[in-house]
Parts: sequence; C-alpha cells; structure tokens
Amino acid sequence: MEPQPQPPTPLSPRTHQLTDFTQPDWKHDVILITTRDEQLLDELGVHEKFMVPGLNPRDSLQLFCHHVFAQGNSKEGYEELSRGLVHYAGGIPSAIETFTDFLSGKAKDEWDQILEKLVKNPCLDSLGVYLTSISPIVPFKSVGPCGGSGGPYDDGAHTTVRKIFVGLESVIHSITIEYDDDGSLVRSCQHGGLYAPRTINHQV
Repeated sequence: MEPQPQPPTPLSPRTHQLTDFTQPDWKHDVILITTRDEQLLDELGVHEKFMVPGLNPRDSLQLFCHHVFAQGNSKEGYEELSRGLVHYAGGIPSAIETFTDFLSGKAKDEWDQILEKLVKNPCLDSLGVYLTSISPIVPFKSVGPCGGSGGPYDDGAHTTVRKIFVGLESVIHSITIEYDDDGSLVRSCQHGGLYAPRTINHQV
C-alpha cells in the first residue's frame, strides 16, 4: 500500500524553526510558508511569493455585518454607513474584525463622525485602531478617495504619491506614504513608532 500524503504542518514564522526544511535533500520538495512577515521570506531566499488578495466588497460587507450585527447583512438604517466604513479595512479579514470591535457599542451618529474622519484621512490608525498584526503588509490597499477622479487627493498633476504623513515631536517619530495604484489607495506600513504626539500631512 502506498503511503498517504501528510497534511502540511503549521509552523511559527521564525527562521530558526525553518532551517531543517531548507537542507539539500529537500530541494525537490515544495514548501508552502504562510506569513505576513515579508522580511522572513527574503531571509529564507524564498523563490516565489504570492500576496493573497483581500476580500471583495460583497464578502467584506458580509464579514463586517456578521461581526458587528451578528447577521449576514446590515441592520436597517445602517446600509450605506456599513458599506462606507468597511471599505477602509482594505478587504483584510483581521482588519475588519478589529474595526468592528472598535465600532461595536457606538451610536449611529458616532459611526457618521467616524466615516467623516476616514474620508479626510483614510487610515484606521488615525482613529486609534492599530492593526499591529498586519502592519508588515505592503501594499495596504483600501478604497478611500481616489486621485484623478475629482476627490480630495486629485490635484490634476500627481498620480503616484498622494500624501506623506510625518509624525513628530522634537524629532521625527514615523513616516507613512500613500500612493495611487490605478485609482486605488496603497498605503505603506508605518516606518517608525506608532504613537506620535502630532502628525503633519504633506499632500504632493
């Protein structure tokens, strides 16, 4: 009887735990590593990388409603708000779950205020929603205002870099850059500390 194939073994994303899988006698095997740490893949010399795309708008909304309303669709009167807010989680399930935890228990008028803030600054961490578990992901795609479409980022000239956020006190704490990718927002991970006393937004 031929041996049955074994299921993949989950591994913690630490280099020293993967060294046994990179020995010469393993060269004909395919090793699948699932991680958010792109630097780890570079250190291991991974040949092929694939970034799993985020959820589409329909599935994002369904997951959002499941967590915040305990049902598969929006509560009556929250339909437009739900669609507007879930966009800023970028289709990433863990971001949607974290965002819904933040929204749970808040009144509808607070949701309106949150959406207004996100239209001006489409970064969840601007609300105090820190997505540390996904911070290494680059690019971070969202569907905020789009350059070239008459939105607040459209200056009629620059279509690549939209805005640079610089957090500072007496020294620069962090820098985050937003780019335009065919009309979609692409936000870099934050370089530096998370909690800057104040932030300067430089639009180019």
